[in-house]
Amino acid sequence: MSSTLKRVSSQNTVLETIPRENLWEAQTPQVFRRQLLLDAYAQRGGQVSSTLNIVSIDLLSESLVISRNSYCPAMLYNRAWLQRGSPDGWRMLNEPSEAIGIYPRTKPVITELPLESGTLVLMFTDGVWSAGQRAHQRISIASVVTPCLEQDSLRAEDIADLLSIKSLIDYSLSDMPDKSNRDKSYYIIKSLFKVLNKEISKSNFYAALMCGITTLLAGAIPLALYTYLPTPLDIIVSLGFVGIIVVVFLVRYRSKKSNTPLKLVLFETVGLIAIATLISLLIGGGI
Repeated sequence: MSSTLKRVSSQNTVLETIPRENLWEAQTPQVFRRQLLLDAYAQRGGQVSSTLNIVSIDLLSESLVISRNSYCPAMLYNRAWLQRGSPDGWRMLNEPSEAIGIYPRTKPVITELPLESGTLVLMFTDGVWSAGQRAHQRISIASVVTPCLEQDSLRAEDIADLLSIKSLIDYSLSDMPDKSNRDKSYYIIKSLFKVLNKEISKSNFYAALMCGITTLLAGAIPLALYTYLPTPLDIIVSLGFVGIIVVVFLVRYRSKKSNTPLKLVLFETVGLIAIATLISLLIGGGI
């Protein structure tokens, strides 16, 4: 068997990794209509395959486990590797591997590496890896992703979107020999970007409106509470209300809508609210 086996405690914490030697896995039978399988095999000449990539972290051994059933490599990046002799910080795992479905008992290529902070793992399908192949200008994934790695707020979703759009626009569409179909595809993508731009603008407007209203309330309501409540409830309730506004509304909402790290939004928002609260309390003390 090729699956990784773990023995866990009653609290679901990993105790050990069980050796796979002399172990076999019996899959639960799955039932399909016979004709559907025959049609699928007939259309592909009996060569029906699927790639399978798995990335997992073993916290017990503090290792990164990468399993590949694909001819596409796995790419790893870490800034620390630049100081260890790597010219660009990238490492390629390209040991030959076969997709599942073509040959019986196809085994994955498994690589286990020490778990290091700041490691980025890129795994993709042949659609990205082969982009531009017909035009003899295959996409350079490292050159596309590397300029973006300096952004601390970069997410996995951002990298995936970047690679998909880059391979689609610059490579996959250029591979289309028929100019009419290529122009239609460009038009569809252009229309899609217009829709996305409108949605982003609308989302940014709602986010700005929400933040503006919340900031106003965070200043006005504490002022009223501080003015009309007896001491010491005035300061306690006022600051408590500001804290609720900061955590529940401003920070969480802004972080989610702007895809900004929560800590950065918290720092900015606390500074803004502190200034607004100070002004409110000063005005309230003068009334």
